[in-house]
Amino acid sequence: MHSRACEPGSTKPEIAPLCKLEGEQGGYQAHTLAFGVTAFTPRKGDPAEEGPDCLAYGCILASTEPVYDDRPYASLAFLTYRRSTARGKFGVHSDFTFGLLGLQIAKVVQTAIHDDQTDPGGWRHQISNAFEPTANYSFRLKYLGAAGRIHPGPTPDWAGASPTDPEDDRWTDLTFDLGGSLGFYTNASGGARLRLGLIDSPYWTTDRQPVVFTRRAERRKLPWIREAYAWASGGYTYWCYNALLQGQFRDSRVTLKFHPAPDDPNVASPLNHGAWDYQLGAILRFRPFAVSYQYTSYDALFQGPHSRRHAYWGIYLTVGNPDLAR
Repeated sequence: MHSRACEPGSTKPEIAPLCKLEGEQGGYQAHTLAFGVTAFTPRKGDPAEEGPDCLAYGCILASTEPVYDDRPYASLAFLTYRRSTARGKFGVHSDFTFGLLGLQIAKVVQTAIHDDQTDPGGWRHQISNAFEPTANYSFRLKYLGAAGRIHPGPTPDWAGASPTDPEDDRWTDLTFDLGGSLGFYTNASGGARLRLGLIDSPYWTTDRQPVVFTRRAERRKLPWIREAYAWASGGYTYWCYNALLQGQFRDSRVTLKFHPAPDDPNVASPLNHGAWDYQLGAILRFRPFAVSYQYTSYDALFQGPHSRRHAYWGIYLTVGNPDLAR
């Protein structure tokens, strides 16, 4: 990840210059480049129901046949460019993502994990198997609804740490967001995020529903421990299209649909348009790096006999120089 302030001319490299000054309020701009891999699988099966030969993880994991009435195997390797701007209590993220569906990376990783139990056999039926390019554009508006400061004093520029007020650390803030995506994910969503603890980063620097978790470095000289807080968030997403469930242009053996035809093998498992979600997380940030955890859970994305909440979690390590730029 790389980020930078937008206006040259600062004489103090430890303080990121403002993009624009309007009275006492400053604007901020940052650019981020991130990459990663995300993957999804159907259920693994229940050895208690399928027999002792299914070992610990179930016969579905080992099956080389298509698995119907469940989400398909799917993987996405992606590169995301983000432009973030903020002024006062409003922040805007604009993301463009280029990705490849159907690579074998997820198969290799899952096979290595289960090598001593059951080799995964269904990746030949993943969405766009062998690879297909894809892309996505997303836009999100954020609004800082409330914030509690540790040190009372002059009102800071809530877009980030005030250059003139070093004592702007918060113990809580509440941010609302509204946005949408067009591409391999086509949807509209909205929600809110509450942070509690020692908070020094601006409200607009983290996402409620990231493709990958992102963090900005700070722009002032900092103590060794900079942040330690927990957070919770939730919202609602209305889905129009999800390539990792419905497939894209290339034929895929297993796909789900919002309104499947009577002869569709997944007719008993139509997709849901709407889904509530919630997220929980925590972060501990030192001067040179940060360690964070995030858990995300959605309502069932499809109906049927194997319908279930969709959830994933991650542990993230961010390394950077917190003294140079935001």
